[in-house]
Amino acid sequence: MGRQQMHTNPYEKTSSKTYRWVLGGLAHQKARGLMAQTTGTTEAQATDPRVLWRDHFETVFASYVARRALSTHQQRILRLYLRGANDKEIADHCTCSEATVYEHWHRMARKAGGTHKCDVIADFHRFLKGTESAVERI
Repeated sequence: MGRQQMHTNPYEKTSSKTYRWVLGGLAHQKARGLMAQTTGTTEAQATDPRVLWRDHFETVFASYVARRALSTHQQRILRLYLRGANDKEIADHCTCSEATVYEHWHRMARKAGGTHKCDVIADFHRFLKGTESAVERI
């Protein structure tokens, strides 16, 4: 059969990559079915990776916001930044000055245990990755 052998048991570990792929496929299949049942979407919509990613991102974003106790303005600034806007564009969108945006970044950084915007972004990425930052929230 060559380098890759075909197995009938999906749980048999042939290689870690194949094992993760088989189990990951089963998990995604279950998730699509559950999502279709709970949200009233068709299974075709539930299989769209963009829909799955958007829903996952919104859940993670809401968890991060709750964990760091971000205000509504701070949430908006972080969301706009993650969509690719710079501080000037954020200020224009929020109808405030760049200094106000900077102040919001500074306050978010303190909540994340840092002092600058890059600390907030790094903290958010650690949160996405599943590792907690230096600031432990209870």
